[in-house]
Amino acid sequence: SVVTHDFGFREPAKHEIDKDTTTPTIRAGGQATYTVEVRNTGAVSAQRVEVSDILMPEGATCPTCFSLASFSIAIDPGVTRTSTTPADPVAGATTLTWGQWTLPAGTAVTITYTVNIPAGMAAGTYDNTARARFDSTLGGPLDAGDPFVDDAGATAQDADTPVGQDPESDEDVTITTAAQGITKSASFITDG
Repeated sequence: SVVTHDFGFREPAKHEIDKDTTTPTIRAGGQATYTVEVRNTGAVSAQRVEVSDILMPEGATCPTCFSLASFSIAIDPGVTRTSTTPADPVAGATTLTWGQWTLPAGTAVTITYTVNIPAGMAAGTYDNTARARFDSTLGGPLDAGDPFVDDAGATAQDADTPVGQDPESDEDVTITTAAQGITKSASFITDG
């Protein structure tokens, strides 16, 4: 005879985050569009998941930060927003946080947003990281000790990615300088 005991152990919620851009090359003064998806790949519900992005690309300093133009949010069935604190970001914001979410197993929240690129932004390729922080105590408030996942590999976004390495460049934006003005001048050739 086989006796089975349930000791209450449940696999913790597991999170993946992916940030991509549909505008990998843009002129200074233009706009870039990003999509961030946070997915619960674990077997249990993820509580108090907070999605954020500080729009200061690696190697840049404010006031040359990107700034929010607009955003939209799509959620899978079953996903609920449990808090709007902090409040959704407003146009012009450089630190973006979209409240807190409960993600049942296998579900995701997807945020698509457009940012303004400053006209004076230096040409180059910029990496900008988004992250999701989640409640590790299953009942306490979010705090600095709660774990997070990010798309830069700080906690290894993908299982095969070493900590501290960005496994992808699909969120990188290459800024080009504005086109140089073209000046036309008339040339005359005379005979004689």
